[in-house]
Amino acid sequence: MNFKLNTYKTLWFFTLFLLFAIGSISLNESMAESIWPFIYGADLLIFIWLLAEYRNNGPAIIVLLFISTYYLAPLPYFLFDIPIVPYKFNVNFESYVNTLCIMSAYLAALAGVSSILLDRNKDVRVNPYRNIHTIKMSDSLMYVFWVAILLFMFFTFKGEPIVNTSGENNWDLYVQNLQNQSGALEYFFLLMLIGYELSTTKISKVIFWGVTFIYIYFCFTRGFRVQVLEISIMIAVLKFEKYLTLRNVFLGSIIGFLVLQAHGAMKMGTGFDDLFAITMNGEMRTNQTEVFYTSNNVINPILQDETPALSRLYSLSIAMLATIIPAGFLPDVWHSTISSHYDTGLPGGGGGLLAGHYFYWLSYPGVLLAAFLTASLFKIYKNTSKADMYYVCVLLFATSPRWMVYEPIALFYRVAIYYLVIRMILKFFIANKKTVAGLA
Repeated sequence: MNFKLNTYKTLWFFTLFLLFAIGSISLNESMAESIWPFIYGADLLIFIWLLAEYRNNGPAIIVLLFISTYYLAPLPYFLFDIPIVPYKFNVNFESYVNTLCIMSAYLAALAGVSSILLDRNKDVRVNPYRNIHTIKMSDSLMYVFWVAILLFMFFTFKGEPIVNTSGENNWDLYVQNLQNQSGALEYFFLLMLIGYELSTTKISKVIFWGVTFIYIYFCFTRGFRVQVLEISIMIAVLKFEKYLTLRNVFLGSIIGFLVLQAHGAMKMGTGFDDLFAITMNGEMRTNQTEVFYTSNNVINPILQDETPALSRLYSLSIAMLATIIPAGFLPDVWHSTISSHYDTGLPGGGGGLLAGHYFYWLSYPGVLLAAFLTASLFKIYKNTSKADMYYVCVLLFATSPRWMVYEPIALFYRVAIYYLVIRMILKFFIANKKTVAGLA
């Protein structure tokens, strides 16, 4: 009975995927104005089903609630005709609903793949038996490792404090911090996870928390809100996994939103009276609306056959190289939104929804692939008993605010590969320290 029910669910979700795909191709302006409420109704039901299925998988709940905010981005335009970006190009019901259809196709595919991967014969709780401290080294070597981490922070973390309560606008200084800061802030998570695995003594655990506090303080005072969110997710998954229920994650999201809004007010010097201000000059100005619009300018030129296939193929080939090679060594067209901007001239930038990136590279099969990768992450985290895969999942959950809406390559494939390589090398040296010492 359960098998049949699961099969019906799977077929239903993939039928929705096909309907959304067909809708993105065949909609016109008048149809778009009529059909968007039904799309939102379907999305709401899918989100409810996903949250129910992953109710015992706290990190998955975090990701689902995070991406749900981007589905709300065009609502002010749909309901009240309020502009969601300051641009005038490619702004209409048809293009926005087309983008929403691709996002909804991803959501339906995520539910369909999840209905296949979720094993009803297994306990739905997160695996409580995994051993997450499998790298062992002497106390002296462990302290050397932490000293190396502190040196890494000292030489790579750059920026000037920008938060204040004096009403001074430090936006230019924040932009300068962004330009000067490399990817070290995110790659630092690799070292932190290894440090956490090594921290089995009281002293090493105190060091871990001290380094964590330094990181949060640095990022908060330099304006790096996303990195504060990422380290918060990482700590929540590592230390408070059993408390990540739907209710707690939802309440934590509200508190986190208020903290980040307050941080933005301090950065802009606007004061706390503008804590809930999300408009500027009569326009919605949020990260969600900007990212949605950027994806809109990637998706619609493809639907209208305005993006050359060779450009998409070239971007895909460079993106494959970007899975192991830092982006600074590659042409920037590996990023789909930048590649599309070069071809169409439409406003675009680094941001972009995961479904939009994969749609640019591989069309509708790419949307299926994005959904499969997301569902596989949820599945592996729930069931794995291997320490290395557990930490890879923690790393990907921590960086999900970036790879879901900004970096689909560097902060998904590359950080995972780099982490596994670093971990493998460290374990090799520990296992063969006498041989290595003899060679030296």
